[in-house]
Amino acid sequence: MKTDNFKPTDKHTWGFMIKHYLSLAAPAVGQNILMLVVWQLNIIYVARLEDSTLVAGIGLATATINMICNSILVGLNGAQETLVS
Repeated sequence: MKTDNFKPTDKHTWGFMIKHYLSLAAPAVGQNILMLVVWQLNIIYVARLEDSTLVAGIGLATATINMICNSILVGLNGAQETLVS
């Protein structure tokens, strides 16, 4: 008994799927690049003031923000995975 329930269409090709996933990922990639550019501009601006304590402060602030935000986001991601599964 042969069933033809699945008929490949243009939406099921590899090229379509790759384009679809890249279009979903592009905003996140762009946001990450812009975030890194902002941090680099902060460091460049403060470094031009020629005060090593200010550069160290920017580094510590960036590390602290990364730790706090990442820990909250990882926790929320774990919670939503639990609720969705």
